[in-house]
Amino acid sequence: MPKLLIFTALTLSTGVIAATAQPVVTFQLPFNQEQPKLDVLARVQSNKMASISTDVGGQILTISEVGTQFKKGQVLVVLEDKSLHFEQQQISAEIEQSELLLSHLEKKLIAIRKLSLTEYSSRLSVDEMETEKLITQQKLHSQLARQQDLTKQLTHLQIKAPFDGVISQVQNYAGDFIRANQAVLTIHSTQVEAIARVTQSQAQSIHEGQQIQLLDGENKITALVSRIFPVADSLGALLEVRMLPQNPLPVGKLLTAQFDIHYSQPVSMIPEDALRIEKAGVSFVRVTAQHKAEVITTQIIDRYKNWIVIPQQINSGESLVIRGNESLKNGDAVQVVNL
Repeated sequence: MPKLLIFTALTLSTGVIAATAQPVVTFQLPFNQEQPKLDVLARVQSNKMASISTDVGGQILTISEVGTQFKKGQVLVVLEDKSLHFEQQQISAEIEQSELLLSHLEKKLIAIRKLSLTEYSSRLSVDEMETEKLITQQKLHSQLARQQDLTKQLTHLQIKAPFDGVISQVQNYAGDFIRANQAVLTIHSTQVEAIARVTQSQAQSIHEGQQIQLLDGENKITALVSRIFPVADSLGALLEVRMLPQNPLPVGKLLTAQFDIHYSQPVSMIPEDALRIEKAGVSFVRVTAQHKAEVITTQIIDRYKNWIVIPQQINSGESLVIRGNESLKNGDAVQVVNL
């Protein structure tokens, strides 16, 4: 705990103590003093978001629930389209018939070709059968292409996850009929970012790769600054800072991002009450080991909570006057009176 001490200022005059001596209260600068920090509000967001739909319409058989975590490639939604299944069965039967007909034509052609060497009528049958074979082959080619297309469409009845993540919103439920390209799910990546906005001057203490603290009440989560870039609609006045937390955090959570402030010169922090603001400038009063007041002229570099950042090196344990310092002059004697 910092010590508060009462001093009595003395004016010596031929063995007489002046009656105008005033008590003063001092503040002893603590050891391991807290360093200046920049605290800004940050919100946790997913670094990826996607609205999931399918290329075909149909009835939803199964759909994952909100909050479900998944891996890339995992099936999230299964649709049913009876018309596609029926057409696939029909085209499979037609392909089987075409293949049987081609096999029959091949065997028949082999036999007729032998007869065509001696009979004119057999040569005409060969020409007719060759034409029928060609037509059947073209028909089979078209059927196989349609079967491939149906297989692809049936594959699209399963919606798979494009990345690792969690389901954040469900637009439809099992039993619903949906159209092609209709959104059914909203998903977020499980990798999250904490996002904050700072001014240009605040950003001077922030750099990419910097390790910072995210405060969640009493809990501290370490994070790394990954990106800093201008906010588009702020005309360069604001910068967006993105941070990667080392621990998992829920999307939407509000935190305090805390950055160490680095100054271009050595600084110290003194209590606000120690500061004297006068026409001649800004100063504070230190009590020396000889119990004398030392008035130190200073400047205000920054403010942090109830502290003033000044461009002087003040050692821990030093006593600064925080009450009754208005009338003290350099060299005034003081007497320590413990509270």
